[in-house]
Amino acid sequence: RKQEVRVQETTTTMGFKLPKFYHYPPYFCYQTNANTLNKQLAVWGKFVLQYCQHKKLYALTPAQAIKTILFTNPKIKRSCPPALVAAILDHLVTLKRAHWTDKKKTHCLIYWRTPDEWADLIYTKVDSEGRQNTVTSLFDIREGEFAEGEEFEEINEDVLRKALKVLVKRGKAEIFGEEDSEGV
Repeated sequence: RKQEVRVQETTTTMGFKLPKFYHYPPYFCYQTNANTLNKQLAVWGKFVLQYCQHKKLYALTPAQAIKTILFTNPKIKRSCPPALVAAILDHLVTLKRAHWTDKKKTHCLIYWRTPDEWADLIYTKVDSEGRQNTVTSLFDIREGEFAEGEEFEEINEDVLRKALKVLVKRGKAEIFGEEDSEGV
């Protein structure tokens, strides 16, 4: 007779629902079987993207992230080893859902929306307000009136720049000015 294991759905104090796998200790160990590892990376990758979107996190520093609820479950007393965290982020990079900002892999941009998706959202707003062929500062796109109530409000500047480069490539925007007073 099969024994049934029930796992309670857990919600963090921030209202984020933790996935079921998060309560199973084996998911916090680096799996050596290639098929198992691929499945593990897929579920962790999805979780990282959902968590970052919920918290509006655009970047992770693996050394710090390991100490948070993202990669540590205090209820089962498990944390992902650094090699697993690096593998999860490398997996997201492979899927173009993340980008290492340095060769030592100490800082990673997380794309819970890809730069293309951010570009679409920003251009939709520009189009809906009839702001084509006008100048808008990066500050206004991130924090100003243009951004108020939009999903891209307070977007990470590096992610914003990548989205704007997409718009430039599409012929929908130009970036000009000095670094501290750039406009689009």
